[in-house]
Amino acid sequence: SSYECGEAQDEVNKANEAIDSADKLFHLRRALRLCPNNSSYHTMLGDLYLKLGRKEDADFEFGEARRLGL
Repeated sequence: SSYECGEAQDEVNKANEAIDSADKLFHLRRALRLCPNNSSYHTMLGDLYLKLGRKEDADFEFGEARRLGL
């Protein structure tokens, strides 16, 4: 719903403000639970996974972003 996607944007904002990677990961994953069809959120999570050395997880998120029409 649009309300849940609004809540998801709040989580993305928190992720962007977070310094710690674990905090960023927590907020981005929460955003995707609220608004799973947002390709930008999948891309952001994929980028974070790459920075963390989690290539398989990153590839999955980038695939989801492509599937959703990024």
